[in-house]
Amino acid sequence: MIPDPDRRNVYWVLAGNDVLQVRHQPAGAIEVERADDVFLSYAREDAGVVRALHAELTAAGFAVWYDADIAGGERYRDRIDAQIDAAKAVVVLWSKASVKSDWVISEASRAHRQNKLVPLRLPPLPSDEVPAPFGVLSMLPHGDLASLKLALEKKGAKAR
Repeated sequence: MIPDPDRRNVYWVLAGNDVLQVRHQPAGAIEVERADDVFLSYAREDAGVVRALHAELTAAGFAVWYDADIAGGERYRDRIDAQIDAAKAVVVLWSKASVKSDWVISEASRAHRQNKLVPLRLPPLPSDEVPAPFGVLSMLPHGDLASLKLALEKKGAKAR
């Protein structure tokens, strides 16, 4: 077990080819989950786009997570925060719908504070409609997979 220098009670374990995040809970329970390198943040209206992007990045060898994996009865916000914290990179899909989503803005803020944010703009959204402070960041256009892969690698995400 390797302790995470940035978070208390969090450790990393190598299990075969996977890296697992182990969190010791105050009551002594241990929660283990696979640490995916890439987290996808999006508005529900863009679910088709995120499914396609998930498939593309997975085919390229990246371990990718988005909220389709949340089980019924699970604490949604806790799982989202844990996955963002465990990810190397967070791709935020900015669209006409996501710029109005408090959830997406919250996830983008958390990722930005941790220097994990990779903003991706979906047409026809103009850059000036992306909420501050995210609109001033260099934004990748949707469909440029080569640039997206390079940005993910610069954040530390590795294709397997």
